[in-house]
Amino acid sequence: MKNFRLNKSSFLLMLLFVLASALIFFLMALTYKHLQKLSENTYMVNHSLEVSLDLEKLYADLKDIEVERRNFVLIGNSNSEKIISGKKKNISRIYKNLEVQFSDNPEQQRNLRILNVLILDKYKVVDAILQSSPSILDNREKLSQSLRKGENIISAIHLQMDRMLDIENHLLAERRNEFTFTERSTPFYIYLISLLSLGLLSFSFYRLYHDAKRQKNINKKLEMALNLSAKGQVIGKYGYWRWFMKDNSYYFSDNQLQIFGMDPTMEISLDDFLPYVYPDDIEIVSEMQKKMYAHDANIGRFTHRIIRKDNHEVRYLSISNSLIHDKEQGDYYLIITQDVTEEKIQNERIEEKNRVLETQNKELMAFNYVASHDLQEPLRKIETFLSRLRDKDEDRLSDNGKQYLQRTLASAGRMRKLIDDLLQFSRTTRTEQVYEFADLNDLLDNAVDNLNPLIEEKSAKITSDRLPGLYVVPFQIQQLFTNLIGNSLKYCRDGIAPEIHIECRKTTRTNLPFPTNGEKYYEIIFTDNGIGFENEYREKIFELFNRLHGKNEYEGTGIGLAICKKIAENHKGNILAEGRPGEGSTFRIFLPQNL
Repeated sequence: MKNFRLNKSSFLLMLLFVLASALIFFLMALTYKHLQKLSENTYMVNHSLEVSLDLEKLYADLKDIEVERRNFVLIGNSNSEKIISGKKKNISRIYKNLEVQFSDNPEQQRNLRILNVLILDKYKVVDAILQSSPSILDNREKLSQSLRKGENIISAIHLQMDRMLDIENHLLAERRNEFTFTERSTPFYIYLISLLSLGLLSFSFYRLYHDAKRQKNINKKLEMALNLSAKGQVIGKYGYWRWFMKDNSYYFSDNQLQIFGMDPTMEISLDDFLPYVYPDDIEIVSEMQKKMYAHDANIGRFTHRIIRKDNHEVRYLSISNSLIHDKEQGDYYLIITQDVTEEKIQNERIEEKNRVLETQNKELMAFNYVASHDLQEPLRKIETFLSRLRDKDEDRLSDNGKQYLQRTLASAGRMRKLIDDLLQFSRTTRTEQVYEFADLNDLLDNAVDNLNPLIEEKSAKITSDRLPGLYVVPFQIQQLFTNLIGNSLKYCRDGIAPEIHIECRKTTRTNLPFPTNGEKYYEIIFTDNGIGFENEYREKIFELFNRLHGKNEYEGTGIGLAICKKIAENHKGNILAEGRPGEGSTFRIFLPQNL
């Protein structure tokens, strides 16, 4: 996920850079177009000014021609013809310039042609005066007509030129407006490009600095990770090596070579390890090599032994491997080697202990069988014979004989009770734990029903809160309730009716008086008003065969509470006791809400 975020960040950075670069190129092209437009507008403004200037020069030359014509008429200036000829040449040159300048303006071309007709008319009037005889000059009426005609033509030329100048002035105004807009907007685009370029440069520098800093941190973390990996290999007693199939090359970690007792600086190939494989395990290692050469991806995990090169010590190695597909480096095998010698030895020791424990359990089961079957048979016969003796011959016995008979019957009864309790404890210890959901109120009712004769005999009073439903081994929880109620009935005070109250509440691990992994528990509390006990015995009473009172004082085998303890532990719970001598006892049962 982290690599994906890094790749995504790099892609976004690249995309931003491309977009910014494209924007800069676009603005550069736009600025270039503006500069080109500015140059064109400058040219067109100058063009309009030149046209206006040429038109004014043309009009001035025509005026000069008219003046020289008048001078010729009035004073007979001999240089007038020469001056007029020079002016015509200027007018011809200017006219040609105007033709070129109006080449892209049809309207001005039409105006120029009209102007040309007027100019030619003007030339005719001037030429007529220059070429006339002196008699015409003396004729005032003809001279007056010639002067008026020339004046009219000049006026027409002036109007035509004003028309042309208006057009050029209008074009000049438009071109000046375009020029002004282009001139003003171009610096903005140049500034914008400079700003974006500076921003992009700054951002690129920041990213380069940030990436360099991040790369430095990554390299630092990578170096730390490599160091930790090397230390982890030493602590975990494992090493690794890689076989690159593309060029048949190998890489071995330092600890991989140290596991074999080899020098990490040595150049080693896969075949160099074979001489140090334990002889009986060479076949399995060779088979693994064959699968690797066949590019088999399902080699699996196996264990083999080696003989270290340096101290010739036999070590157990666990081998796990995987075929890695890498586009850059090509496919390669990654093999992890772990020294499991101590684990192997420990497992062998545990297996040996388990074998011994299994043997002992079998012996214990045999003992339980003897106790439950072989001992009960002669006990039944003893009880049968004693009963017959009491029924048929008790009257013929002496007082001592009768007393011995009663003691023998009581001892046989205690022995039967002891055997039954042993069987019950053995059943609690060995029976498979089949958990099912049960209402604890029903199990409590069953326990009370089983003890009902004794409850009525003692006039006992039993009250209980509402108990929960839990996943339990039902017969064990019922036995737990039976033993605790029976214990309270047994150890009641003389002359005082037993009172037993059962409470139930929820609790959590933080409130428990013992360590546990569970989170939520039910606490079921049995409180009675019996004889109680000293709290120094609060733990001993749960030990097997432990009795606080003599067998002649109270009945019991010392197994009942041990069974309660075992049942609570079977349900991943606990049971604790608290005594109040002469006042009563409290037993607290803790059962998890969820197994």
